[in-house]
Amino acid sequence: MPLDEYSDAILSQMPPRPVERVSIQQARQQMGSKMASLYTPDAVHSVEDSTIPGPSSDLPVRIYRPEAPAGQHLSALMYLHGGGFIGGGLDSHDSICRAIASRTPCIVVSVEYRLAPEHPFPAAVDDSYAALQWMAANLKSLGATSGKLAIGGDSAGGNLAAVTAVAAKDQGGPKLVHQLLIYPVVEPPQKPDGAFLRKSYDEHPAGTKALLNNDDALWMIKHYFEKPEDAMDPRFAVIRRDLKGLPPATVITCEVDPLRDEGKAYADKLKAAGVHVNHLYYEGTCHGFLHFPVPQAAQALNASAEDLRAAFSASAAGRNGGNILKKVLQPSLFSVILGYSALLLLVEVRKRRS
Repeated sequence: MPLDEYSDAILSQMPPRPVERVSIQQARQQMGSKMASLYTPDAVHSVEDSTIPGPSSDLPVRIYRPEAPAGQHLSALMYLHGGGFIGGGLDSHDSICRAIASRTPCIVVSVEYRLAPEHPFPAAVDDSYAALQWMAANLKSLGATSGKLAIGGDSAGGNLAAVTAVAAKDQGGPKLVHQLLIYPVVEPPQKPDGAFLRKSYDEHPAGTKALLNNDDALWMIKHYFEKPEDAMDPRFAVIRRDLKGLPPATVITCEVDPLRDEGKAYADKLKAAGVHVNHLYYEGTCHGFLHFPVPQAAQALNASAEDLRAAFSASAAGRNGGNILKKVLQPSLFSVILGYSALLLLVEVRKRRS
């Protein structure tokens, strides 16, 4: 099915794309405006901006602490923002991090890694692993008294989260209890002959009504690497890695997205490697939909929080052989509010069109 009425209405309110490809700086500005939250973000107990040591310079981070009952042992998640490796930051993904922190509840540390093309691959990879090591060493001072740590990210950040999870496994730590991969990049988009590797790329050419089309993806990948052959590096093409022994994963994909098929392929490979996977697929919406006031966003955020709670809970640790696939998505007040907001937006759009 195509975009549903909710996502279509939201995209219709966004400025049209320029005919010519814009500069990196212009792309970052446009990306920031499009990724800004379209709904009131979740409330959290506190938000703190800080810096942590990185491989070559300090990295900006934003620390979200949720409202939680006194005495509750909190866990932590490191979040890596999307933006095609060339954009995005702490502000663009503030609403997503707030939602994860408040709903799980857990402490979330959002990391602003170095961006290409000023800092090409593997700078973002190195920053991500360094940030994870810092988090593991500072869990108690962050307030994560349970000592449990997870990792997550969307799009380019989903790639960095997956790559960092593999690095943590291969290098003997830090120990992760879960990985949250939201419409992740896991491989180069093209074969050596230039043909697209997955059908979902062919289905979303330039001009597709969505936040991301195949031309956008190729342009961003081009700026991430200094040499085209770097796209074959396993620190990017994580689907080529040995995935055995990785922590349980939540993998989120959606219908109108060039990355749809590779996300499913990664979920399938994780399952084949014996990793417990909850693959959540959402029809009628597009890449980046977690920024939208649509029912699918509420469902995805609620399901992600549920999976993280299970991973963080003491009982989940004792049920290592349990199946995280057993899931019933139940509507929450938040999902009802988001759906109602989307409906109001749709009504307003129809009024303007008439």
